[in-house]
Amino acid sequence: MESNIHTSIAKVEIIKGFRPQRFDPEKKSFYVVDDFYAARFPAIVKNNGEIWQIASIYLQHLFITENKDSDTLVTIGFHLLDYLRFLDKNFLTFDEFPLEEEKRPTALYFKYLNDQISCGAFSSSYASERMRAVINLYNFCIEFKLFGSHLKDRAYKTLTRRILIRGEFGDAKYKDVETTNYAIPRNNRTVSSDEIIDGGRLHPLTVSEQKILNKYLKDAPVELSLMCSLALHTGARLQTVCTFKKKHILDLKTKGKINSGDNTYSIQVGGTIDTKNKVSYKLRIPVQIVKNLWNYVNSEEWKERAELSFYGISDENYVFLTRYGNPFYTSRAEIVQRQKNYKDSSKDEFSPQKGGAVRELLRKLQIEMKINNEDIRPFSFHDFRATFGLNLVRKLLKANCEPDQAMLYLKQRMAHKNISTTHGYMLYAGYEELSLTTNQKFENMLYEDIDLDNDGGIEIE
Repeated sequence: MESNIHTSIAKVEIIKGFRPQRFDPEKKSFYVVDDFYAARFPAIVKNNGEIWQIASIYLQHLFITENKDSDTLVTIGFHLLDYLRFLDKNFLTFDEFPLEEEKRPTALYFKYLNDQISCGAFSSSYASERMRAVINLYNFCIEFKLFGSHLKDRAYKTLTRRILIRGEFGDAKYKDVETTNYAIPRNNRTVSSDEIIDGGRLHPLTVSEQKILNKYLKDAPVELSLMCSLALHTGARLQTVCTFKKKHILDLKTKGKINSGDNTYSIQVGGTIDTKNKVSYKLRIPVQIVKNLWNYVNSEEWKERAELSFYGISDENYVFLTRYGNPFYTSRAEIVQRQKNYKDSSKDEFSPQKGGAVRELLRKLQIEMKINNEDIRPFSFHDFRATFGLNLVRKLLKANCEPDQAMLYLKQRMAHKNISTTHGYMLYAGYEELSLTTNQKFENMLYEDIDLDNDGGIEIE
């Protein structure tokens, strides 16, 4: 349902360097809460130019109480903006719920989102996120009694569903979870034979594609070449690669012990080096790559970039900086440090980086490959993680390592939470081997009765 009679000019304004304020009832004034700082914070502005107060209170609650980061808050803000615009366009009120369920705003929005899925405008995953953001807002309003309790069962109904949960080592158990009558199920795509599920749908580069990539990385900007090399030889994610500091390379060079088995250094990540969900594990880095990184952080080029950056020429600075002195991915440590340093948030123009510059450099590299008609599929930086994992599996199996042992070793090296993720690599490697063997057999069958004559023509016996 969507009417064209009325349009909405509601919008999201992004506040940079946001610090929440609290009210002091004794002094009858607001004061800034210094303990909390968001580089970007969404403010939803209604049609009449006023701030949508309920949404603002809710977003600050998520920020202060649930410790949501800036990106998450902005995403939720835009989801709620879409709902506000839907209410405007259809002359609906946020807290008015008629007795007839089909006339209630949440029911109508649920129908609208499903219609968008049906016509292909939204994916089920995207629609599910929007609906969940709306339900969570209503749940907050009901819990903190921001409007009448009689609306509790009208906004949505709580349901209990039993789902299957797989444990760390493949064990399965059922768990009861709370959901609502307006939850939109996500339609998970079937995993294809050329992808691995590991924090996304990854496509490992083939051996021939890796050779093409290496050829182009030799002439690429040195920082891109080093970042790609680090990822391809360790399986580290972009966030981890880009939050290495000079001090980490210094520690490896001066204090690190070389693992004799594979000629690598081990370094703990998940603390001062960021990882996904702050998972702590030991990353192994080949000695030669550490040498290359050490040479780079002592080069004139690195020093010129460091001079322009937040940390300056110090061991605390990032290994990888753009030519403007910005990190390619801002570490959690820098965000916390800026939070402590900045007292006047209105003067803070800081905006955390999330790897966009790396993706742009890779895009330009792939454009060059396409112009040269290279036989390589489109790839992302995250695909390097899958490439490392598959290369490691190939080496282990080639060395006659038992599959179960290989899987446990790979799980440890890549810090997989569930062994089912690691199992995906084993399945991929097995399919790859089966595919090569089968193709060879078919080619032998096809050409067993065909010979090439001396002139290059085909003769069939």
